[in-house]
Amino acid sequence: MKNQLKTFLVVLLVVGCMSSVVVPSTVHAQLPYGGYVIWVDYTMCTCPPMPYILYTPLWLGGILTAGPLVYSYATILYAYYVFELPGIWHLGQYTPGGEMCWMYVGEGCVWNPVIGSTFMMGTSLIPTAI
Repeated sequence: MKNQLKTFLVVLLVVGCMSSVVVPSTVHAQLPYGGYVIWVDYTMCTCPPMPYILYTPLWLGGILTAGPLVYSYATILYAYYVFELPGIWHLGQYTPGGEMCWMYVGEGCVWNPVIGSTFMMGTSLIPTAI
């Protein structure tokens, strides 16, 4: 029984290593977005810590919707460097994919779905009333 388990683990390891070599990683291009910030939360994405920004309306390159993006600290930030306040319009580029936000729970992290993460962002000068 132990030998069968060892053989299974070795085969699983070899197949896993080969699939990572043969199958390329998925890469997403940056797409345009624009939206009105209604809420910023620092407790939604804590593994690693990132601001969770909820937009409504949110324009995603031709689609009008509402939803969250995470602010990656690698984001190129333009204009007045204010992104945390509700009532500010953002315009920029984002990378689609909901794998960016993880929340610390107990001794591990759980996935918190988002639309994507910001790549480049410009902000409006003055926050408007909500």
